Amino acid sequence: MSSEDSPKRRYLESGDPRLFRLSFLLDPRFVLARLRSIRSRDELRRRAADLLVLLRLRAHPAARRLWEWRADRALDAKLERARRRAAGAAPSARVAAPAPNPPHPLETNAPCAVHLSWNIHIACNYDCVYCFFHGAWDSFAPDNRYLSPEEWIGHWRRFNARHGAARVDIAGGEPFTYPGFVKILADLAARNVVVVSTNLCWDPAVLIGRVPAGRVEIAASFHPEYVPRPDAFIGKIEALRRAGFHANVSMVAYPSFLSGFPALLDAFARRGIGVGVQPFRGRLEGRLYPEAYTPKAKAYLDGVIRGGGERPAVEKPAAGAPSPSSRVDPALVVDYQLERASTRGKPCNAGRLYGRLQSNGDVTRCAQGVKVGSFFDESFAFWDRPKPCPFAHCDCINEILYVEGGPLGPRPS
Repeated sequence: MSSEDSPKRRYLESGDPRLFRLSFLLDPRFVLARLRSIRSRDELRRRAADLLVLLRLRAHPAARRLWEWRADRALDAKLERARRRAAGAAPSARVAAPAPNPPHPLETNAPCAVHLSWNIHIACNYDCVYCFFHGAWDSFAPDNRYLSPEEWIGHWRRFNARHGAARVDIAGGEPFTYPGFVKILADLAARNVVVVSTNLCWDPAVLIGRVPAGRVEIAASFHPEYVPRPDAFIGKIEALRRAGFHANVSMVAYPSFLSGFPALLDAFARRGIGVGVQPFRGRLEGRLYPEAYTPKAKAYLDGVIRGGGERPAVEKPAAGAPSPSSRVDPALVVDYQLERASTRGKPCNAGRLYGRLQSNGDVTRCAQGVKVGSFFDESFAFWDRPKPCPFAHCDCINEILYVEGGPLGPRPS
């Protein structure tokens, strides 16, 4: 296969991860290999279901619209039944004394002047269907840079010497599968406020007593596809909170899982844990989300986004510059991620007060690109002024903060 027809290139150009994967059903080499791997009736059913999805995606537009209408009606009906069941849950099932969530590190430490989101590596022990990298992890693996903890510690200390203390949001992939991650985290948290996005597949004991709890937030994502019952997951959140870590929970509102949300949200609420819900952004069976949510699903998500989660209520301004904050106004999430308000041309502090450190060491102004420089370059520095957003939409909850109109964005002139 030529580099021009690489899986990574086809994946990036498809705009639809599921269609990218299903397209292999038209490749005889792929089909023959999968047929040989079938060992059970369940596996045969899954293969047949994939083929049906591919046929739907390639069906006549009128047939597709009919199928979509029927699917939407069925999903709305399931969601309504699930909401009624959750509303009838017995209040006595709620715990009397839930584990309190400690204050957020941004509220109890000195203000941070800058903010970096670090995609430490594009690798994960899960393969969630709504993840951008679903089905294509191997295609992105060559971009990962695996440095020793000592090398990373050196680069971060140089960055702090130039820019001061930072808020550092670490994601991936799954950060806890990066070699030596706990050692990197312990040193990083000694000088910065760190937020780690994780699927919480690990034992909290690996952190407790080794990492300064008062400087680290655990932003745990719950994935129903891999953890159908939340009890053990909730137990880990409680253990982290009791050890002094500010620990939050979030879920992605993937349409296929949406009817299970009322019961899951109620299970967390019974233990005193609010859940932040993020709209699904991407394509599913040829439809673009969040635009393709039904009106009833949008109304439900609007309510849980505005009322859920446990974000800090206090912002702590730095001298002469806004302090990167974990606080996200739910109205911003609704406007920019659910309703998809445009950001093109709006002045933005991304690249000036915020950047995204990619797995290869490049720093871009945001998740969608525009290179600022290389983190490994000794002369690396942020821009000295805001610049207009070149993109139609903002794709990251944290980055919405820096657009004009957000709490950390440029002030209108």
